[in-house]
Amino acid sequence: MSIPAFPTHNTADTLPIHDCIPDILKALRECGRVVLEATPGAGKTTIVPLALADAFPEGKIVVLEPRRLAAKSAAVRMSTLIKDDVGGIVGYRMRMESRTSSRTRIEVVTEGVLTRMLQHDPELTGISCIVFDEVHERSLSGDVGLALVCLLREMFRPDLRVVVMSATLGDVHAILNTVGQDTAVIRSSGRMFPVTTSYLARQRSARLDEDMSRAIVNIAKDATGSILCFLPGSAEIRRTAALLAHVPDLEVLPLYGDLSFDEQQRVFAAPGRTQRRVILATNIAETSITLPDVRHVIDSGLSREARYDLTIGMTRLVTVPVTLDAAEQRRGRAGRTAPGTCLRLWTEAEQASLLPRRQPEILVADVTALVLDLAVLAFSVNDVPFVDPPPDVSVQAATTLLMQLEALTADGTITEHGRRVAHHGTHPRLGHMLVRVQEDTSISPHAAAAVAALLGERDIFVRSSDIDLLSRIAVVLGNNDDRADRTAVQLARQRMSFWLSRLKGAKGASTDALLDAASCVALAYPDRLAIHRGNNRYLLRNGRTVTVNTNESTSLDGTPFLVIPELRQTTAGLVAASALPITIMEIRRLFEHQISAEVHFGYDEAEDRVVRRTEQKLGALVLSTTEDQSIDEHDVSRALADVIIHRQYRDLNIEETKPLLQRLIFLAWLTQSSKDEAPLSLIDILTTYLTPDVLTSACRGYRKLRDVVRIDVSNLILSTFDYQQRQDIERLAPLQLTLGARTFRITYDDPQRPVLAAKLQHLYDVTETPSIGGGKVPLTIHLLSPAGRPVQITQDLKTFWQTSYADVKKELKGRYPKHEWR
Repeated sequence: MSIPAFPTHNTADTLPIHDCIPDILKALRECGRVVLEATPGAGKTTIVPLALADAFPEGKIVVLEPRRLAAKSAAVRMSTLIKDDVGGIVGYRMRMESRTSSRTRIEVVTEGVLTRMLQHDPELTGISCIVFDEVHERSLSGDVGLALVCLLREMFRPDLRVVVMSATLGDVHAILNTVGQDTAVIRSSGRMFPVTTSYLARQRSARLDEDMSRAIVNIAKDATGSILCFLPGSAEIRRTAALLAHVPDLEVLPLYGDLSFDEQQRVFAAPGRTQRRVILATNIAETSITLPDVRHVIDSGLSREARYDLTIGMTRLVTVPVTLDAAEQRRGRAGRTAPGTCLRLWTEAEQASLLPRRQPEILVADVTALVLDLAVLAFSVNDVPFVDPPPDVSVQAATTLLMQLEALTADGTITEHGRRVAHHGTHPRLGHMLVRVQEDTSISPHAAAAVAALLGERDIFVRSSDIDLLSRIAVVLGNNDDRADRTAVQLARQRMSFWLSRLKGAKGASTDALLDAASCVALAYPDRLAIHRGNNRYLLRNGRTVTVNTNESTSLDGTPFLVIPELRQTTAGLVAASALPITIMEIRRLFEHQISAEVHFGYDEAEDRVVRRTEQKLGALVLSTTEDQSIDEHDVSRALADVIIHRQYRDLNIEETKPLLQRLIFLAWLTQSSKDEAPLSLIDILTTYLTPDVLTSACRGYRKLRDVVRIDVSNLILSTFDYQQRQDIERLAPLQLTLGARTFRITYDDPQRPVLAAKLQHLYDVTETPSIGGGKVPLTIHLLSPAGRPVQITQDLKTFWQTSYADVKKELKGRYPKHEWR
């Protein structure tokens, strides 16, 4: 087999990439690795693999493409160039579809197929070269495949040749860090005809489909050649196509991922002579494929990308502005075969604000499958030389889920069950479900296949707010429903057939498959089991609350238990996007080994009594509760003591005990090493002396919390001291002090300044300030008038008598002339 030297489509000579082939082959023979940058139209996707197969006949050439359409189209084009059928010398392999044979020398793969190959045979026996195409797209499977191949090449296959191809390399140094700094870098200028670019401002309130259809009609009036229009998703494509349906002389063709291959292939056929062709495409048409006769591009400037939301554990589609490199890729489509035009539905000012390149998918994607795939090879994320490693928080979330799915042990080691899950080559949630169904003779494989065909895919119902997943599963299993889109149902049933073939040998009955649907969904989403909490609120197994709107889903209204596989985050909280009922019997059967028994013993505030209850729980879900009627009296006392402490002693009669507590605070402050330290609080003192054992003893005979107010807290605290300690309390922190013939009360509201309050005349014979705490703390004297009102505060009585007293006496004698004044 020789390198094809003939042109593609309407070109009149060989493709630009032919000039680089000798350098590519030379570099591969010398160092085994090449990074190739080739602009659109250079022919790299088809010519390079054919050249490699011709130059290195000792093994197979594997080409990794980021999309199914690109993979199929590349295989078809290469087969056409060498005048062979697809599946002969050139074949392809992807999830749910494969066309290869014993003659296949070039195999185009996608969607994690390369990872499966590496897991099956890390040495890639019989493969001489691996080509990574469109690396600039930074797809998750592409980044993972490149990092693993480079790692395993270093470990097992230094002779394995690696070619990394891209329309634009961006940060080539980051790629070389993975591939190797001594890798040859080769650039092909490609062939680009001039493209005239113009900009058109859109009103924010305007509908995109209306703006796009107007732009198409305007350009189609004077256009030569086909018009390629980029829209963010299939919904916008369908709406735009509907607006163009009655425009004469237009052949409108959609192009997006959910179309069948035959429908996608219509865009590759030569356009008719009497009609102007309009291709409405998603970013699927940016790279890898060549569309005939495209002279004009209309770019909406938007793209729909998958982003993993860690807060809800869901991948959601978000519409974002294109990046500069993607906009240039789209623009370049107009200059493949002749001079063209590009109309951008945004302003030049907005153009300047675009990000330079797209974000690597590995940074925003669900990496659960990646973590499991690495575990199969006994690698962790840190072992692999990724161009950009996944975020730690994403890896941790993935690891937690895989442990819940019993695919990984607590230390991250893969289980035998995990290996079987990974073998299915799908998301571990679905893989776990499929493995369990294969093991469980009571679950219908048809139910599992229908669920696998629906979960994670586009909704088969058109513009329906009904979130009941069971009605959709019924349609896939054969029921009719006016809300269902025929094409979407057909694709879902094809996927169901694929999964049934993978479940061959499963022993479950095929009848009444709908009855087993909830069990299948619960196996895939064990963390999304939920229990009704009143109104439309449900509690998830992980403890979060979700709202279930049942306006059109009456079958879910008030259902005790649900499985909620899809969630949406709103400003009001989590909202169910799909759900179906499940019985408690199903939950118990499926998760029997994960259900735990928790004994709750303590005070029930609502019933004002001590209870012991045993709860059967699955995560945060309480499946059942039983109460033990016989409780030991000591246990009751201890439970009351625990709740008293938990409620910070507020159920005790603390007010009458406060004088004693304040004296103890004073004594504690007295023994502190630094008097500048803040004194203890009442709670500190109560915690010190009213220990659980002390309170348990005091609660003996009580059954209700309201009864503990009768406990004499002062005597209870004093009972914790021996005789000498009680004497020391009275000596160092007395409640009262006798001065002369009178006895005065001491208060400890401020433990750093104990107060003795007395009428001034009662202290005529006291010349020195009395003290407590073994003479270390002088009392603060509040001198009162005959009416008991404060007239002076002092800690130095001697100075008061000598200095201030005369003025105080003069004032008081005038106000109280009948009293004695010395």
